[in-house]
Amino acid sequence: MLKKKFNCTQKELFAVCMLGWETCNQQIEKFTAFKSKYSSEFISERQNEIKTVMAMPGRGRRSAKQALLRLDVRRTNDKCTLAWRKLRSYIEEVWVDEDLKAYLQDAGSDFEEDARRYKFDSTQLLMTTAELMLLENKDEILSNKNMTEEFIKEFQALKEEFVSKYNTYLETNKLSHYNTNYVMEAMNKLYVDLMSMFSDAKLALFDEPELLKLFVFDFLLSTVSSSGWAGIKGSISSSDSRTINFDDVLVSLKETGEIADIEEDGRYQFSQLSSGIYTIEVNAEDYESQVLEGVEVKVGSYNIENIVLVPLNPIETPESEEEQDSPPQDNEGGPDSEQT
Repeated sequence: MLKKKFNCTQKELFAVCMLGWETCNQQIEKFTAFKSKYSSEFISERQNEIKTVMAMPGRGRRSAKQALLRLDVRRTNDKCTLAWRKLRSYIEEVWVDEDLKAYLQDAGSDFEEDARRYKFDSTQLLMTTAELMLLENKDEILSNKNMTEEFIKEFQALKEEFVSKYNTYLETNKLSHYNTNYVMEAMNKLYVDLMSMFSDAKLALFDEPELLKLFVFDFLLSTVSSSGWAGIKGSISSSDSRTINFDDVLVSLKETGEIADIEEDGRYQFSQLSSGIYTIEVNAEDYESQVLEGVEVKVGSYNIENIVLVPLNPIETPESEEEQDSPPQDNEGGPDSEQT
């Protein structure tokens, strides 16, 4: 994924770019005298580029779509693992001991644990392997009068449903990755073009230091951000310190539907919010969903709300060998015992 070259939000970048090029247009004679490329048409093209990028689907919209698809796949995943457990119970009624172990492996038992942890590749292998075993041995399983023909049809339909939804999710991820890079590349170009114009301004307006302030990125950024600005920001981490794939994290506001920008280091931010009370909804693959209610936002400040994700399957930390092997403490003769 491309890294952004600008140290601000997308909305702030657009606002600074529009303001910067409009100011350039106001001083067009001095710019044209320095470089003839600065014409009304040239500036108009830059402004239209800004509008075009603003109209592109934002990262948040794609993330929201991905999140909904992922949640749908997870729900179907739950149905699949439940169906497999039913199949297991049918198999256990027919075979025992080593035969039972062999038939369970043929049905995909090696993939079950990962499937229950939402490792979708494993779920696909689990269902595909189980379907083959089921069809090859259905007469023996049906003969015990536990499983029904209807279960076989339901199992096959569920497997097809999962495969279809999972493939759609994978294709959306591929497209999203491409689009995210495409949009970021376009935004980076806006920033580079603007900074190039600001660099030219230093020479075109070298004898007007007060006017040059209007061609400094940080100055314009403070201008567009200072009036009535408010927002929510914070960091995202895991309760067990594992590495988080932030592409799989969705942080949104219930009241507005806005999706937070999340940086590679886990910082997130909502900008240009109206004052009021908000509800933050957090969804992430392999983590518990969270709802943070009553988050108050006041004009002129950012509310800091750090998010700690709780894994659905925490990493088990075994006791150290020293803790396991150390015998119980005997108080007799200890430092606090009476000496005779």
